[in-house]
Amino acid sequence: MRMKSRLLLPAGVAAAALIGTACVPPPTPPGGGGPTTPAPTNPPPVGTTSCAPASSAAAGPDGADPIASWGVDGSAKATVVIGNVVYVGGTFNNAVSPTGVTAPRTNLAAFCLADGNLLSSFSANFGGGPVNALATDGASLFVGGNFTTLNGAASNRLVKLNAGTGVRDTSFSPDPIPAPRATPPANPPEGVLDLAFSGSTGVLYAGGDFGKIGTGGGLMQSTKVDNAAGFSANGSLTAFRGGTDKLVESIAVSPDGSTVFLGGNFTTVHGVNRGQMARVTATAADAAGVQSPNYGIGAKVLDIAATSSNDVVAAVGGALGGGTGGRRLVSFSGATQGLNDVNPQGDVQAVELIGGTAYFGMQRGYGANNGPNLVGVPTSGGAVTFSATAAIAAPTVQGVMDLAVSQGGARLVAVGDFTSVGTTGSLHGLAIFA
Repeated sequence: MRMKSRLLLPAGVAAAALIGTACVPPPTPPGGGGPTTPAPTNPPPVGTTSCAPASSAAAGPDGADPIASWGVDGSAKATVVIGNVVYVGGTFNNAVSPTGVTAPRTNLAAFCLADGNLLSSFSANFGGGPVNALATDGASLFVGGNFTTLNGAASNRLVKLNAGTGVRDTSFSPDPIPAPRATPPANPPEGVLDLAFSGSTGVLYAGGDFGKIGTGGGLMQSTKVDNAAGFSANGSLTAFRGGTDKLVESIAVSPDGSTVFLGGNFTTVHGVNRGQMARVTATAADAAGVQSPNYGIGAKVLDIAATSSNDVVAAVGGALGGGTGGRRLVSFSGATQGLNDVNPQGDVQAVELIGGTAYFGMQRGYGANNGPNLVGVPTSGGAVTFSATAAIAAPTVQGVMDLAVSQGGARLVAVGDFTSVGTTGSLHGLAIFA
């Protein structure tokens, strides 16, 4: 879906492991005469200060039920895995254990991939709006959304964090997104909606609802990007511009870093007709960067996964202007469509690839409103090869909103607006499939 979180690293580069520091209690003071003050009773520790490696396994989920894990008390909209840790962003106030224990976390939290435990050493609280997107360069965490504060201090809508602690990395400092206006619009922009990082070029791509980036209009201090932009290591803009006539809800970059795929409900890109999904060069700044084909999806594209500069899989949401159209699983190799599955009953909001299987997360269920909200389908087409044991969410909530995979694809992570999955019991917006 549009809150995407995907890492593309060059061959041979592994995601960095996070090593926590254990807390060592102070020594007991020696005994002596005179009155003593009883030692304070500390509450039991919540979560863990380090994450053990997840056990290795074959690529793809081994079973249809997730492990018991912590989660969040609101909607989880974005997720990404770095080493042994899974990060979850969205709109929430607390992390929640399987037994109902809570720990304050505002719109971003970190959990261990192996056992779903809360990583207590990581803390970064975002206020003023949601965290919509997460991405990584393999070591650090990029966070995008419509927030305005980080740990109480004023914040841009796109930041870089230390993945172990949550401390902001100020070496990455993009201009304000979107550029401030003298007269705020009637409908405030939604900020950053999706992120994609290219390990081949070191460029971070952001898509969303922002016409300009900069310190203010009217003084030639802002840059027109039209809903997507590329950022270098220090946050400065690259040549890439989105150029779409409507917001970008999903963005992906090919493994070689040469091609960027845009998705949303737009109809033109740099003035060229492109229906809801477009293939452009990684340096596209005008119409010359818009490539064929014109996919003409006809409905909102909420998430994209690319296996090459020519091959792409898309999660398709509702039809433009309402109605029951759209809502399908789609793949293309060039202009040739390989997958066009119309069984989803609600918006398809997320897609991730493991080998030749595309895993799709959706709102209402596959095949029926009470069907599974997470399925795996061969990208070339064919029958479902994986489905969650039962519906991850009732049709009245948003279901699965984002997916992520661990390095090597041994674990699949689903986040969203749900409270239970299969036979695992009480889960809160986070499901880890081993």
